Amino acid sequence: MRVVTFIAIAVVVMAAVATLVGSQAPLSKPSAVASAALVAAVAVQRINGVQRWLGAPKSRRREQVDVLAQQVLIDLCMNRLVTAELLELRVHVWEVPLWYRRIFPYALRLRFKEMAKKRQFRFLATWAITPTFKRVAAVGLYKAPPSGVRFQKGVGIVGVCLANNDRAEVLTVSTADRRYRHALQAADEAKWQTYDPKLTHRLPLRDAQKLAHSYGQVIARVVQDAESGEAIGCATISLKQATPATIGLTTGEEFKRKLIDLARGVATLLR
Repeated sequence: MRVVTFIAIAVVVMAAVATLVGSQAPLSKPSAVASAALVAAVAVQRINGVQRWLGAPKSRRREQVDVLAQQVLIDLCMNRLVTAELLELRVHVWEVPLWYRRIFPYALRLRFKEMAKKRQFRFLATWAITPTFKRVAAVGLYKAPPSGVRFQKGVGIVGVCLANNDRAEVLTVSTADRRYRHALQAADEAKWQTYDPKLTHRLPLRDAQKLAHSYGQVIARVVQDAESGEAIGCATISLKQATPATIGLTTGEEFKRKLIDLARGVATLLR
């Protein structure tokens, strides 16, 4: 089924050429250039159709994931006073792009990973594709703009969570941590990179500082495919306030339980 994807893209390009060239008489050079441009345009339109198929059914999936995220938010807000702190409570769900998982199935990636361990195939490691994760759901008591930071495997708490792929693990970040505050004051990128990756999560300094302005506490848990064990996404709960007055996000068991429930719930939707 995966091979069909590549064949489909090749076929639509050839079909566009055949459709246009087959109906043309011999062309002059300017006409040939114009026809080539038209062929490209038709091919792109048809490939866009294939891309829509690769991402389908996107809208329905997003809506269902959003509903689960909203339910977690509602549950966490129940029986709490609406304070400035609570207004900054956020629930996010991220996913490894569906197109990537369809074109490069998990079994194939595992096979390449094993091959890359052998000396003669080490060059395969340099060809690794690390797509940017997609934010599937972002809910809060009021809408906030995205940070603009791009997360990839091994980068940021979301990326590290996916790279570790440990469903028993709940990662935490708190900008109130003395070591983290000290690291954020690094004079430049070179100094920042000298700190422990467990602290920096391999983020660029600029991105870490940007996130610290919006997220003081974060907990994250991987979303796993229940059948294959593949890390297909990440669920997070966050607060802007780094020093909690009433909500201990990184220490509260209630938040961890809701996070785990969310990660399990969206797993079937993100497959």
